[in-house]
Parts: sequence; C-alpha cells; structure tokens
Amino acid sequence: MSLVLLSLEGCSSNKTQTVSESYVQSVVNLSNGLVRHVNDVSRLTRANTALQQADSLIRQAVKRRDDALTTFSEINADFDASPDQLEALVTTQQSASNSDVEAFIDLIQAFQASLTDEELAALYPERADFAVQTLMLLDEH
Repeated sequence: MSLVLLSLEGCSSNKTQTVSESYVQSVVNLSNGLVRHVNDVSRLTRANTALQQADSLIRQAVKRRDDALTTFSEINADFDASPDQLEALVTTQQSASNSDVEAFIDLIQAFQASLTDEELAALYPERADFAVQTLMLLDEH
C-alpha cells in the first residue's frame, strides 16, 4: 500500500505555479487517508485511480483557464480584438468547462462507488478539504 501512496504523492507534488500548496496538500491528505482507511487493495486502487484522474482534470482546467486569460490579454492588448476572436475564445472555454464538469461528476461517482459507507464517513474531513480547495483553485481570477 505504501507504493500506491508514494506514487500519488509524486504525482501531486509535480505541481505548476498555478496550483496552490493548499490544493496539493489536500490531494496528498486524501490519498493518505485512503491508505489509512481502505483495507481492500482493489477498492483502494479504484479510489486512488479516480483521485489521480480528478487531480489531473483539475490541473488541466486550471492551465486552460490561465492560458485563456493570457490569450485574451494578448489578442485584446490594445482593445482591438474582433468580436469573433473574443466569441471564439469564450465558446472554446465554455465547451471545455462543460466537458470537465461531466468528467468530474463521473470521477466523483467512481470514487464514491469504490468505497464503503464507513470508509466514506471516515474520509469526510479529507474529502471536504479536497472539495473546498478544488473550488478555491478553480475560482481564482
């Protein structure tokens, strides 16, 4: 089980500038909590996989948001961007956001389905912190 923990910590500590320390710590705390509370290797693996995929999705969404802000700044530096350019940027970002939400819901369901009610209850503090940190990260800017 410690091998799974180390691989998750390695993935989570490979952060970019835009990912806050508190978000990274919430991922590490949740993965550590899984190792502490889930004794079935198969369920632990499924839950860890869902967590890793959710972390990856969140990081991609943050990068895409930051890239979109940079692109907006670049194309509209002199307030001369065309309506079509701005609309294309917004449409692309909205489409990606909708896809992210659908994928994230699926990952949350996979995570929850892999755990027992008792394990979910035991992991409540870590799950709540991960949710709060995720919302704060996605709500920046």
